[in-house]
Amino acid sequence: MVSSSREVVKEFVFNVEGLGESVKARITRDLEPISEIGEYSWDISHLWNTAGGIYSPSTRHGKTYEEVEALMMAYAKSFTIEHGYSKNEFY
Repeated sequence: MVSSSREVVKEFVFNVEGLGESVKARITRDLEPISEIGEYSWDISHLWNTAGGIYSPSTRHGKTYEEVEALMMAYAKSFTIEHGYSKNEFY
């Protein structure tokens, strides 16, 4: 059963120093958006850890592509493996 329809708007590939594989990200647009959260969202293939555990961003949705791309880029550009990383099981 499909709960919602989305289209991939843009995909990204990042190389992280010390990580033996690429980090991938994508921005999608919901075809049936919920107005309160916006029609755009982003996902990333890996999540980086802090000293206290996995850092999973709380905001992954927005009303504009530019807003969501800025959120995704901020997370991806700060990616570090200093405390480890985890694969995102929802990517």
